Amino acid sequence: MSEHVYMLEPCVAFDNSNDDVVCLSPLMHDSLYMNIMVFGAAAFIDIAFQQATSQPWRNRHDNGLQHYGQALRLLRERLAAVDNRSPVLKSQLHDAAITAVFVFAMHALLLENFSLARCHLLALSKLVSMREGGLNAFRGRIKQMIEIMR
Repeated sequence: MSEHVYMLEPCVAFDNSNDDVVCLSPLMHDSLYMNIMVFGAAAFIDIAFQQATSQPWRNRHDNGLQHYGQALRLLRERLAAVDNRSPVLKSQLHDAAITAVFVFAMHALLLENFSLARCHLLALSKLVSMREGGLNAFRGRIKQMIEIMR
């Protein structure tokens, strides 16, 4: 885990006076968000190392796959329970779910698995459209809106 600490260091900030609180607060309070972000950081390190050295990154503990599995399990559980949630919890659920599906899509694109990436992007589109207000619901969240539209 120590090899991933420096990637997460900027996320351990308690200054909530800026735009980063939208992305950082869930990291401390939402297990789905935390797992998907650790997986994303680990996958990025792995892929960047492979591209730079033409050798696979040998992570002793393979933390990335562990967090991938945890994030996938949590995402499935939350999506299965979406009908039983209040509107406020639904929007929070969709924030974490949208982020998770976005990271899965980006990972598939980086691995050049375009059919899987397309499935994730279709799911992302459906999650955004299911959200009350659709893409307009992200107007106050510039960073998330840019990532979704990218």
